[in-house]
Amino acid sequence: MDIENEIFKRTKVNFDSLIPYGFVKEKDKYIYSSIIMDNFKVNIVITDKGMVKGKIYDLNFDDEYTSFRRTKYQTSLICITSRLYFSTS
Repeated sequence: MDIENEIFKRTKVNFDSLIPYGFVKEKDKYIYSSIIMDNFKVNIVITDKGMVKGKIYDLNFDDEYTSFRRTKYQTSLICITSRLYFSTS
């Protein structure tokens, strides 16, 4: 199970609050983007069926940052990034 499914498995999306929070509606999904820690970009996508997916991009390397998905041996940066990522959702 991925992180998004684990966190949101017992929740329901309140679609009325997405746009006021900062999500943008594009076709059948809502998209939220935010810069965290000055060099990471978080993209959160919620489909009209309530599926949540997120990605973090390292702006210094112009590449997707996936280390936050690891569950074992997390470094301080990974823990901080994960906390910031989930505080934006």
